[in-house]
Amino acid sequence: MLKRILQILLLLLILVVVVPFIGPWIGLSDYRANAPSPGQQVDLSDGNHLNVYREGSGRPVVLIHGRPGSGSMMRPLALALKQRGFAPITYDRVGYGHSSRRNLDTPANPTENARELLQLINALQLDDPYVIGYSYGGGVALEAGRLDPHAFSRLALISSIGDNSERVDPPQGAERLLFSAPVMRWMMGTEFVSMRVGRPGNAAMFYPHHGDDAFLRQAFAGLSMPGVPDTFVREVMERYQEFDGFQPEAVTACTLIIQGVEDMMVPAKGATVLDEAIQDSELRLLEGTGHAVVIEQPDRLAKLLAEHDEKCLQKMKW
Repeated sequence: MLKRILQILLLLLILVVVVPFIGPWIGLSDYRANAPSPGQQVDLSDGNHLNVYREGSGRPVVLIHGRPGSGSMMRPLALALKQRGFAPITYDRVGYGHSSRRNLDTPANPTENARELLQLINALQLDDPYVIGYSYGGGVALEAGRLDPHAFSRLALISSIGDNSERVDPPQGAERLLFSAPVMRWMMGTEFVSMRVGRPGNAAMFYPHHGDDAFLRQAFAGLSMPGVPDTFVREVMERYQEFDGFQPEAVTACTLIIQGVEDMMVPAKGATVLDEAIQDSELRLLEGTGHAVVIEQPDRLAKLLAEHDEKCLQKMKW
């Protein structure tokens, strides 16, 4: 009897461990149908390439997605900006989507991402684009503004990281094991596991509104692509290990800071810290929305961004 019980337990253990890894091949969790199609490949001077999506014609605006994610995360806002006469450019950061995978010998931190953003601006020969960074992408934009103050004169930070006053320790011990690329790949293996694990984070992102399962499936489509979990984990770890912190006071661009008051992912007080540190900045706090504002309210954001862009251009004429 005991032997029979042990055999059943061993079988259950094998199913729990093995099935998620083969889930995509046996139809238990295949997010590939939700993955975005590739756009234009743009080669960078460092040997990487970025997957780029371009829309419309007009003043160029570059949109930088968060962590994890891809350029498709910024598409609703890009289309809203296109309707206002801009030429939006979204892209998959290195390590995500259809862009190059990040080499182990290059850091996976905001500074390295900022260097790649500046290379993209140069490769596309963009003349003073309006740069918009969302969440982790806001930190990338901040770093780019510090590294090259002449690359762009207008900047928008939406639900952006960049406040150094609350540095959270990276995962340690058992938590670090759970927050690892192999475990993340395991969780992606079956929809039963991944959707239940992902829903609390999705609810926090869309707070105070209901989390959207369709968005969660799209996010998992990107996170399930080969190599993406490794970049995601490295970006979490190396923000602390190989990155000294942001220097928003070094940014000289005319800056708009947009923050959802109900944001549960990036504390709203951080936006105030950024506003106080950046000399030429304007802060707009949005009631009734959280971290997912770029998905939930693209038209509202596009209006604020267009007004800010015009205001900055008028200042430059004076």
